[in-house]
Parts: sequence; C-alpha cells; structure tokens
Amino acid sequence: MAFLKITILFIYINKMKSSRKSMKSKSRKKSSRKSRKKSSRKSRKKSSRNSKSRKKSSRKSRKSRTILHTIATYNMSFAGDSGLDPRREDVYESEGSFHLSNNSGDPRLFWKNAFNNIVKEFWKDNYINHYPSVMGLQEMNKTEFGSTTGSGFIESQLKLINPEIRMITEEVDSGKSKPALCCIWNRKKVGELVKSKIEKLNYIPELEVEYAEKKTPEQGRPILMVYTTFGYLLVVLHAPNDDGLARHQMLDFKRDLNNKIIDFITDLDVLKDDRIFIMGDFNDKYDSIRSLNLTMKNKKYNLSYNGLAPLSCCHNWNSSCTRSRFSPLTNLIGREGRKDIGNCNVPKDSNGKDYILAGRGKRYPMGEEGNINNYRYYGDKVFGAYPKGNIKLFRNFIYHNKTGYYSQESDHEMVISTFLTKL
Repeated sequence: MAFLKITILFIYINKMKSSRKSMKSKSRKKSSRKSRKKSSRKSRKKSSRNSKSRKKSSRKSRKSRTILHTIATYNMSFAGDSGLDPRREDVYESEGSFHLSNNSGDPRLFWKNAFNNIVKEFWKDNYINHYPSVMGLQEMNKTEFGSTTGSGFIESQLKLINPEIRMITEEVDSGKSKPALCCIWNRKKVGELVKSKIEKLNYIPELEVEYAEKKTPEQGRPILMVYTTFGYLLVVLHAPNDDGLARHQMLDFKRDLNNKIIDFITDLDVLKDDRIFIMGDFNDKYDSIRSLNLTMKNKKYNLSYNGLAPLSCCHNWNSSCTRSRFSPLTNLIGREGRKDIGNCNVPKDSNGKDYILAGRGKRYPMGEEGNINNYRYYGDKVFGAYPKGNIKLFRNFIYHNKTGYYSQESDHEMVISTFLTKL
C-alpha cells in the first residue's frame, strides 16, 4: 500500500514538471511570435521611412537639377546721367519733357534715383519669387570703374552689394555720341566671361521696306553679346525706332538679330536653348514681337515670355496720355481687335505745330499725362526658352502696383521675367 502511494506521488510530480515545461514552451513560442511580429512591424516602418526618405531625396534632387533666373532690362536715360538741362536752347534728347519734372536743382537726381530705387534694388534677395541673375542696361555712358557717373559708378556700387556680380560695358560711335550697353550678371549662377562683342543694329530694311519710315540704317542702336563659362548666351540690345516697321512684323530686325548672333557663336559649341536670354529696348511700341524664333547651327530656338508684356514706355507726348488723347490701332497684323495698342495725339504749340518729341526744339512739361499708369507703348522685353510666371514691371513687383504718379527715375520702366534652366 505504501509502495502504491509513493508510485502515484511520483507520477503526479512528473506530470506537474511536464506541464510547467509545456507552459514555458508555449510562453516562449508566444513571445517569439510577438517578437517576430514586432520586428516585422519595425522593419516595415523602417522600410517605409527609407522609402519616403528616398522619395523626398529624389524630389529634392529633381529640384536641385534646375535653377531659376530673373532677367531684367532697363533703359536708364543717358541724359539724366549727363545732367543735361532740358530747358537749354539746343535740347535734342527725347526724354527732355521727362526731365522737366525734375525741379530739385540737381539735374542728375532722377538718374541717381534710377540706380538706388530700381537697379540696386533688383540685386537684393529681399523678395519672394525673385532670383536675380542677369540685367541689361541701355542708354548708358561708359566710364571708368569707381567713377561718380555712368557704368563705372554702377559697377563699383553693385560689387559692394554682391562681389559675385560681373559687368561688361561696351559702346558704339554714332557720330554724334557714343551710346553704350551694359550686361550685368551673377557669376555664381551664370559663370565667368568667355567673350563679348558689341555691334550696331544697322540693317537696311528689305523684307518690309515699303513700310519703313527710314530707308537707311539708324545710327546709335547697338547690340551687345556675351558668352560665359557656364554656356550662357546673354544678349542686350537697343533696337532702331521706326514707327512704320513697328506697325508690321519687324522682320528685318529679327533677321539681323539672328545673323548677328550666328556670327558671334561661330566658334562655340551648339547652344542649349534654356541658356539663351535676350533683353532690351526693342522699340516694339505696338507689341509685334511676342516671341523670337532663331536658327543657329541647324538648330531651332524658340524664345518667349509668359503673359502680356507691360506698358513700359514712355514719358513723352506721343507715348503717354489719359484716355481723351489716346488713338487706338485695332487692325495691325497679328493684333487685330486689340484696343490697348495705339498712339497719343500730340498737342500743338502756339504756332499750330505738334510739340517736338525728339531733336532740337522746346520741350513742354506733361503733368499727370506723363504718369506711369498712362504709358501706352510696349517695347522693353525679356526673352528665354522656359518662362516661369508672367513678364512684368519691376516697380509693380516691389511697390505693389503703385504706379499712379510720374517716374522720378527714368522715362522707361524696368521689365523683368523669370525663366527656368536645367543644370
């Protein structure tokens, strides 16, 4: 009997041990499954994070492979820089009426304002969606670096703002004067100078000769071409002013522009379309040129801008007026029906003759007729292959459409547009 009790106790103890082992084994399996699940979840989360990181990195990489350039053009008025008195007997400059509104006693005040309020302001990085890269200036006086006037003053002052700025100034001899053009750029974005060339846009009208007011080349209308180490072609120009050709398609100008560029790039590699920028005073008063189609080295290039070009010109009796003096031209080729294109009827003097606009003769102050919001001419434009955002007045961009007054800088407005370039 005692033996039986001992046997039963022994069996019971073994069962208990076996049960505990089984429970531990199940616990370990359960713990192992939980651990594997947890590890799997962690792995999936890590993989997801890595995937998101790769996508984010890819997006950043795609963005970093492009660069935005804001390009500007500005006719600054050589007369303002020279301090010419618009009240003198031998006044000849077209901006004479404009400078009559300067009653400060400093004949150069407006030109100084043009630099401080417009040119210098463009090169600041203070504005959203503004990526200053290149600027072209027309009607400049070429002076030595560090001068108190002209190109030398502008270059020395801009390098104080940003030492990466590069600038080249070249002039042509028109017989009566030496009009200059300036090309200014940020070398970090555009590269260093490789070569440059200035020429006269001195074509003889042929393709539209029957419409031309001037049958011989107009002097003092230059084109400056610049090529950089990053493969950029920068073109700054001041086109001839012919009302007859502006009413049509300006075909002779376009052909001469293309030929001048072809000659300039003869020894260069084929250009990338997104590295060509053309800017200037095109004297395209009736908005004929809205794109430039160039052919160079058997490759076609189409340069344009987004939106409607701004009315940037000018403080003079034929180009600035309230509605009562405006006379629209609604039947121009490619611009049929547009009521924003036209001329201002010029008032007459006491002898019954139209006020003189350019050349020798008395000038008359314009008052509110010369306000910026009364400008009626197009003409100051910027072209590139991949525009981003609309072309616009720089003044509107920084002063939020504050244009209900006359300019105290130049008789033209600075025009800007932004373009995209692939790296």
